[in-house]
Amino acid sequence: MHYVFQIFFVVSYVNARRCDPLSEKYGANGDGVQDDTEAIQKALNECKETRLSQGKYLIKTLFIKYQFEICEEASIIAWPTPEGYPILNEKKKRRLPLLNLVYNESAVYGGGTIYGNGNQYWYGHRELKVKPPRLIGATNVENIKITHLRLRDAPYWTIHLFRVNKAYISHIDIQNLLSANTDGIDIDSSKRVVIEFVRLSVRDDVIAFKANDKNVPNSFHHVRHSYFYGDHGRGGALAFGSETQGGISNIIIQNCTFTSAGTALYFKTNPSRGGFIKNIIICDIFVFKSHQAIFFDTSYGGISSGKTLSAKRCTNCGSFSNYTFISNISFSRIFIDSNFDAFRTPGTLSGSPKIPLHGLSFSHISLSDFIDLSTLVNRSSASWQKPSSRLFALGRDENTKDEEPIIPRRRKSLEAATFRRCCCTFATVTPSAQHLFRPETRCASYSILS
Repeated sequence: MHYVFQIFFVVSYVNARRCDPLSEKYGANGDGVQDDTEAIQKALNECKETRLSQGKYLIKTLFIKYQFEICEEASIIAWPTPEGYPILNEKKKRRLPLLNLVYNESAVYGGGTIYGNGNQYWYGHRELKVKPPRLIGATNVENIKITHLRLRDAPYWTIHLFRVNKAYISHIDIQNLLSANTDGIDIDSSKRVVIEFVRLSVRDDVIAFKANDKNVPNSFHHVRHSYFYGDHGRGGALAFGSETQGGISNIIIQNCTFTSAGTALYFKTNPSRGGFIKNIIICDIFVFKSHQAIFFDTSYGGISSGKTLSAKRCTNCGSFSNYTFISNISFSRIFIDSNFDAFRTPGTLSGSPKIPLHGLSFSHISLSDFIDLSTLVNRSSASWQKPSSRLFALGRDENTKDEEPIIPRRRKSLEAATFRRCCCTFATVTPSAQHLFRPETRCASYSILS
């Protein structure tokens, strides 16, 4: 009995130690030229913690079971051709990501850099018609961590979480400005994800909340203290949708800055996908050098919002409809820089009687300059009363001296009476008073300040 216990102890000790793939046992080269996939994967399989202390590592797809530390002096270079990534879905030709977190409580961190070789796909393999791989992926796992990494030139989505419960993403610096469809972080049909202190620069969505699995809602997330920027008006959006089949709800976006974005906060739905987007709180947002701050698009993908579609049941929205229902969205303390040549409008809400927008709340929306409200109306076929052409100063009075500081505060143009000009009623709410939301109205297309 004593002998059996000793064997068990030795095996546990081997699994618990820290391993370096550069060691003689594993034989990695770390020169950025030779394939180090086998050596690193062997260490990941045998050790609770695998550490790349220094060097450059050319790798194919890896599976992370425990802890994977990429130190600041180390970098990973993704395999430049599709053969390095096994096909995950033969029908869709979808390939496995470069790094796959496959066990509960697995993690990748350390301060190092991962180069995705995205230019090889966007410019070198287009003729092959293959779908590029994601950079980091996790599916059906819990309690994972992705922190302190620099991610560069992802071939496709940079971080993709699908059916993940409890994840922490922090201190991530992403730069993908080579092409579109290189999302920063995609949270898909998952729960309880915290994202904070990230810096994302992409030409598509910086963060996207999706619900591809119609039986698994995407909910209970918190994004805070982060900086996002696009490429001179292309990309840079924090998006909800357009994959909404399972429903997206209970999300807080707090204290974030957007620069050079096409749209900063983008709600995009497609009339064929069903589901819902509800109970979203967005506060303390700063938008600079962007085309617009807020956009609700219920016809994303070019499908007319009035088109009749065959009904399919959505198990989470409780209705026999393919339309996506949007309700209970709160915006407060949104500061928008309008002193920008390409600035178009603070925001646009595009709904219809068949796809209504319910219970939207806007409080303390501030612009950096005078705005002629008559120029902000997004005209539609719906009936509405044209607002006054009077100039409103958001953040200061019309007789405010230039040398006086601008103090953001709620102005008359942000009162509910102003929004009623477009047949809409809004309740002013706080993050702790979600019960004040009421699905009272159906809104047609109009600007948020009309």
